Amino acid sequence: MGPTDNINYIEIPDDAVIIKQSIWSWLLMSVPWILFFLISLIVDFLTFGILPIILAAAMIVPRYISSNKTSYILVDNYIIVDQGAGRRIDIPISDIDFVTLKYGMFGRTLGYATFLLNLKVSTQQDIVDEINSILPIQYVPQTKFKDLELHITKFSKNSPYIFNQAESKKTNKIIDSNSNIIEDDIQEDN
Repeated sequence: MGPTDNINYIEIPDDAVIIKQSIWSWLLMSVPWILFFLISLIVDFLTFGILPIILAAAMIVPRYISSNKTSYILVDNYIIVDQGAGRRIDIPISDIDFVTLKYGMFGRTLGYATFLLNLKVSTQQDIVDEINSILPIQYVPQTKFKDLELHITKFSKNSPYIFNQAESKKTNKIIDSNSNIIEDDIQEDN
């Protein structure tokens, strides 16, 4: 009997929307290793590229497999993060306090972003009533932004204010469900 035997997962219907990670989730970190491999083929005459092939494969293959296994499944009232091999998180949309969209350094150019879900998690201890936790939904392709946004908005009780729409090239604000600015890390020029 393993640790996942007692967990009751939400059943995934046939009409569920499945979002796979962008190809850049594995390729972005693999580019330096691919370049290392290509350069070593030109320079390395002793091992004929066998050692660089082993090193590059050891770094690239696990990232590729992990990226292929990861999917975000949109089900009524839930977002399911499935990473394969029994690693799965069912997130009730009612637990999402607000969502922030982060592009990262290359996200806008390459067409992907990370959705940061700020979750309210109730604790079973009497010390703290609620704690906030951030769950990243990483490398979401730009073509799937609207699907994810509409799904969260449809089933959220904080619907009009759940998404941080204030992010632009000049601002980077995190706004809570009551439209209060929690964090503003961009300094304005005077």
